[in-house]
Amino acid sequence: ISILRWCYQCTSDTDSDTMKSIRKVLAESASTLLCTEISLHKLQGTFSLAKRDELSKRVMAQLLQLFDDSNEAPRWSGQLKHTMSPFVWNAAQQQLEEELRIARSDRRERNEKQLKRAAAVNGHSPWFGINRRESVGIAQPMSEANFATSR
Repeated sequence: ISILRWCYQCTSDTDSDTMKSIRKVLAESASTLLCTEISLHKLQGTFSLAKRDELSKRVMAQLLQLFDDSNEAPRWSGQLKHTMSPFVWNAAQQQLEEELRIARSDRRERNEKQLKRAAAVNGHSPWFGINRRESVGIAQPMSEANFATSR
């Protein structure tokens, strides 16, 4: 995973053709090895998608950062796609399809929780567009203009 991150993070438009070729071969080899390793772990039962423990979630989130090219992906996600050939990219996508699907679901749940927490802190309901202070009758602080006229 670290090698694959390096492959797309250290990409530059000014790289020589030799460096681009090295990065491409390295990214393709590392992704093939990674997919093979995950397949072997799944066959042995040491990497269980059903278990969904913290380590599995972290690995799947890292895979999602590298291989996600869905519409809901952050713009920095899936940049590895431009580093390797379409054949290897598609093979990795097929091999990791289930892990990426689960990681997307986890990301959606995490984002929804963050939105709810942020809404609770800010006093706004994400569902109704209602200010929580107004809905429970908490007085709003006075602006300077209102404070000066109320004296």
